[in-house]
Amino acid sequence: LKPSEHWAGLQGETPSAGDFSGNLKVAWDDGSMYVAIEVTDDVQANQYDPDTMWMGDSVQVAIDSQNNKSGGYDGNDWEVGVAILDGVASTGCWHKPDGYGGCPVQVAANRVGDTTTYEMKIPGEYASTVGFSLLVNEDDGEGREGWLEWTPGIGFGKAPSLYGDVNLVDEYVPPVEQPVVPDTGGQPDI
Repeated sequence: LKPSEHWAGLQGETPSAGDFSGNLKVAWDDGSMYVAIEVTDDVQANQYDPDTMWMGDSVQVAIDSQNNKSGGYDGNDWEVGVAILDGVASTGCWHKPDGYGGCPVQVAANRVGDTTTYEMKIPGEYASTVGFSLLVNEDDGEGREGWLEWTPGIGFGKAPSLYGDVNLVDEYVPPVEQPVVPDTGGQPDI
């Protein structure tokens, strides 16, 4: 996630990639999705509680587990978050699928230098392709400046119809690189 391509600003200027950027990975197994985000951020600031942690440095993840692209949240959608609050990884559950009590999401977070790593384990029954969105909130100590978003659908309104698709495959197979064919000047190889 680069500010030049993924920034949604509320105040101030677009940050540089050295000030604020992120890398995202998603995995799954039967019954859970795993989300890991490594964020480069020169200032770590979040003085909020779990219900409002999205106003400070944090990550929000939204999953349309059946990928039905509804206009708003329905009974199979998640919106959850992770932040470091008072030095401890904390989670927020703002919307969860029907049948879940409390906040069943497991989180971890660690900050070393200018890098914060956030991890989430989100339980559920997932279709082979899910709708997915993620944003990383930015606060340098004077309030939420904006966020990096993988796709729209969380920050300016809750809209699963705007999420990207994530295909849950059993084994990752990297794309095959096509061999470079030498230019023979239009003459056939013999």
